Amino acid sequence: PACQISTSYYVGFAYMMMRRYADAIRTLSSALLYMQRTKQLFSSRSYQNDQINKQTEQMYHLLAICLVLHPQCVDES
Repeated sequence: PACQISTSYYVGFAYMMMRRYADAIRTLSSALLYMQRTKQLFSSRSYQNDQINKQTEQMYHLLAICLVLHPQCVDES
């Protein structure tokens, strides 16, 4: 799970740097939705919690930047 989060973060960052904001938003929002759905699975792995939480916060920040540059509706379910 931690490697999926890191991969999604870097893919979203790469899309943002290529100015493909719609793809970055789609990638980051789907990864963040995945995090919300599986959050209770990560609580047992305390050694990864800090890294996962930090990466999640960074993903929210990237998503906010992309939404400012390319406004659109985001699935918040």
